[in-house]
Amino acid sequence: MNIKATTFNKQTLITFEEHCFSVTFSTLGASFVQIKHNNEELIYSPIDKNDMEKSDYYYGKTIGPICNRVEKGAIYLNGKAYFLHINESPNALHGGSDGISHKNFDYEIDQKENSITFTYHKKAYEDGLPGNVIYIVKYVVKHMEIQLFYDVTSDEETVISLTNHVYFCLKDKDVTKFFFQGSFDKYVVPGKDDLLPKEIREIPYYLDFTNKLSLGKYLYLKDLQNQRTKGYDFDLIFKKELENHTVILEDSAYELTINSDYESVQIYTDNYENPYPFKDIKLNKYGSVSIEPCDITLNRPVLNKGQHYIRKITYTIKEK
Repeated sequence: MNIKATTFNKQTLITFEEHCFSVTFSTLGASFVQIKHNNEELIYSPIDKNDMEKSDYYYGKTIGPICNRVEKGAIYLNGKAYFLHINESPNALHGGSDGISHKNFDYEIDQKENSITFTYHKKAYEDGLPGNVIYIVKYVVKHMEIQLFYDVTSDEETVISLTNHVYFCLKDKDVTKFFFQGSFDKYVVPGKDDLLPKEIREIPYYLDFTNKLSLGKYLYLKDLQNQRTKGYDFDLIFKKELENHTVILEDSAYELTINSDYESVQIYTDNYENPYPFKDIKLNKYGSVSIEPCDITLNRPVLNKGQHYIRKITYTIKEK
């Protein structure tokens, strides 16, 4: 496998390439920037650093210290409140305005393993939360497969809940042409206007993906359109009896399998018109879908001093 690194607009881009498949990562947010097969872009993400910084859509970035929304940015530990920096007033989204998705990581390449390991040392209260935290984000690239590993430690009790916010557009670049499948029995109900996680309920029919279901079938349903995001934006909880937490996304040309050890997955169908005129990519509403394996948003894990927060996600792409 050919691996090359280039500095570009104060970030470093690292590309792994083998035959007709390539993956590019960025030190900014330890993020995916490109996944290409036969020169086809399979994900949406701007490459220009200014575009990546000004966009609040988190394309391909590592999200933390806490993914999703936190009411008024408040995290409680042992009865004491700590506050993430507000970036979606009055709440905090995806770790707040000083979360790790906005940080430049150090990196190390292992050519024998075809891997890249990103590292970021966060100082206590840099993001509003206690603990000097070491974030390790590792990607291993195989042909048409990407393994993603998180390993986080802290010298104080804190809260950590990470994910990756990659947007898959595949071949068709239209979520109404995508099919999605996964075994869920509950979901986290979001607030209609603020999208904050409210309560856990049984899966309704329009979120039943036990059998392969077109994302276009219910996309314009009143229950989906009559909320702030006007589309899918839900934390779906896997059935407890499952040994493998797997979802499948497919279009006319590709089948994407995502396997993880997370309890749930957030599905978001790119429901907004993009207000930014990016230099290197054109983005359309409902042009892609973000599938984020995550900790249940109403049960975020406390990371104790000396413990490890460890998670794994595997993305496997198969051409039809």
